This record gives sequence, C-alpha cells and structure tokens, in this order.
Amino acid sequence: MDSPTKSKDERTHATISHTKSQEAVEMLSSYLSLSTQLDSDSLLRLQEGQVTERRTAELEHIGEGFCATIYDFGSTGQVIKQAKELRKYPELLVDYVAHQKVYAAGLHMGVQVSIPRPAEFVRPEQLGQWYNEHRESGKLPDDRTLISRNMAVLISERIPALPMEVRRALIEVFCPEEQRVAARVIRRNNNCLARLYLGRRRQNTRVEGGFELRNFEMTLDKMEILNIDPLQYVAPMAEALAVMHWETKHDAFDVEFVLASSPKPRTRTAEWASVKTTREPSEGSESQQKAVNIWLLDFNQVGEITMDNKGVGKAVRGFWDNDPYYPRPTVEEDSHTIEAKLWHKFKQVYLATSSKILKDDALAMTFIEAVELEGKKRLACPPVLQGPPKALAAVSIPPRSSGKKKQRSYVDFNE
Repeated sequence: MDSPTKSKDERTHATISHTKSQEAVEMLSSYLSLSTQLDSDSLLRLQEGQVTERRTAELEHIGEGFCATIYDFGSTGQVIKQAKELRKYPELLVDYVAHQKVYAAGLHMGVQVSIPRPAEFVRPEQLGQWYNEHRESGKLPDDRTLISRNMAVLISERIPALPMEVRRALIEVFCPEEQRVAARVIRRNNNCLARLYLGRRRQNTRVEGGFELRNFEMTLDKMEILNIDPLQYVAPMAEALAVMHWETKHDAFDVEFVLASSPKPRTRTAEWASVKTTREPSEGSESQQKAVNIWLLDFNQVGEITMDNKGVGKAVRGFWDNDPYYPRPTVEEDSHTIEAKLWHKFKQVYLATSSKILKDDALAMTFIEAVELEGKKRLACPPVLQGPPKALAAVSIPPRSSGKKKQRSYVDFNE
C-alpha cells in the first residue's frame, strides 16, 4: 500500500521550488518598482544581454495587432510596423499622425510615461527604395519580407523589453510547472512587455493554453502576489490620459500602457545624437538609470474630440471600451479597498493635470463624473466580456449647473 505522505525526494523538490518562487517574488517586487535604479555594471549587463538575444540574419517578428505586424529594426534601436493589408493603410497613417502629436505634447508637458519617438512613415510606393537604401547600408538584413507584402510601414523607437532575469522570475511565479521549460526557450517570450491592468483582477488564475510573456497581463492580484504597490503606477497613467484629452484633443481609444525597461541612454551616432524620449535620465545621475518605466503606445485607433459634452462622451467611451489599464470607480462602501485608493488618486491626478492645461476645468470634471456614472451602471449590471467592442455605445453625461465655476484645489502629484 502506498504511503499517503510525501517521499523525501518530493519534500525536497517542494522545498526547493518554494524557495525559488520566494526568491523570484522578492526580485520582481524590487525590480518592477518605478523607484529602482540600476548601477552602471547592471545596466551594462542588461544591454549586453539584449544585444545577445537579437537575431540579425533575418527580419525578426516581435509582435502584431489588428492593424500591423511589428518587426525589430535592431541596428537602429527602432521597430517597423507594417500594415497587414491595404485597407489598414489609413489606420497606420492615423497611428503616425496621432503618435507625433502625443509625443510632442508629452515632451512639452514633461509627462512621467515614456513615449516612443516616432521616426518616419513610408508609403507603399516608397517602400522599395527605402528598403534598398537600408539593406545596402547594413541596417536591414537581406530579407524581402517587407517588399513581398508591399504595404506602408511606420518606424518608431523600440520599447526595450523586460530583461531575461525578470522574464525567468515571472515564469517561476506564474507559469504552471509543467510549462516552465518550454516557456523559458520560446523566442516570442523574449519580447516581454507587461500590460498594467489597474482595473482588473483575475477571476480564474488557471492558465489556459500555453503560457506567454509577450503581452503579459499585470493585474491587481498579480501585483499583490509580488508585493508591488499599484499606487505607484497611477499618476503617470492619469497624467498621460489628461494630456491626450486636453492637450492633443484625442479620445485615447485603444492606447496601451505597459511596464518595460527604461529608455536606453542615447547612442552617440549622428542619426541618434539629438533623439529624446519623453523621459530622459535626470541630471547628475549619469551612472544610474531607472530599471523600468511605464510606456504609452498604439495610437492607430484614437480619434479627435471636440471641447464640449459630445467630445467628453467620446473620451468616456475611450476609457471604458479600452483594456482595463485605468483604475475603476468604486462605490462608497468600498472606500477602504485598494481599488478605491487607486481611483481616488487617478481622479486627483487627472484633474490636477487637466487644470494645468484648461482655463476652465469643467470638461475634465464632467469626464470624471461621467466615468463614475457609467461605473455605477456597470456595477449594477456587469457587461459580458466578448472581445473588442463592435461599436461605441451611448454614454450618459451628467448635467452641470450653469452657475459660477467652483474653485477647486488639487494635490500636485509631484509633491
């Protein structure tokens, strides 16, 4: 008869596994903090590891969405986004134009998020010449993938993936044990950007299908497992949304916020000598760099908004019909939960940033009130998750009194 107790080998294996998991949690808790700095030696090892992982013999596919396929433009520190088909051409052009506006506004406002620098847009009729010039100069491999498709491409700064040590730790903590060996060697997992979902908790922690890191969902429950304070991620996100709404006048529909490695120190080639992202290393800290930062990306679905209730309604739909990056409003009874604290800070920073841009912050307040009203409706009747929205639903805009504007006081998020 088999013994109901575990064998010595099984107990030893369980102890080792638990120890590794604890070490991985401690490493991730420290590394994924926005306040963690890398010294020069750590930074050098990180950069060497990223170079070693890159392929140069062929055009490497590193991601894709509904609009475009993304390739590494490794020799330049950039990526190539190529439209999937001819009808996606206008969408890719929208991406480029909106990206430029958001990037410029981010520099102007000094936002805390990093925004990849948009470089150029190449139309289909220009693609052959562009490809030949870059192949002959050695910047592109001798791979005719781009030419064979002959679709427009958008070039922008590459968001540096989370390093190998972080990826292995994420696998150790969240990947089912039977999938870990495969997860460590699957090349697509090298391109790891963590989507910051401050508005979601997993209802089911079971991994369906293969474990992937390419679009790793960093939900609130995972942050709690890693002892990560989600409040640190709120201000950069709220600030960026306010800038997109009122500085660039966009609805921010379908944009993404991801946690990734910080912008690399700029290379000193002629091409990149003047290049800046929206977050540069602070003065006097040349030997150190932040380990991670929040990046804002993907502008192919954004639309323009008008400075009235109709525009606010469109911005509210952009908030709710996106993935759950932003904190969600809560009911008063839940005021002591982490969700309530996240929403309170988001609201505070969003309004503070908006008041720096707008002469009259009534529209920003209307946006917040409409988001909260929609939140109450959804709490009363939760929507069924069925993939991306097919059409934008109507949003209620709370009526506002026409009397004298109230003087509001907001806490500055930089204090």
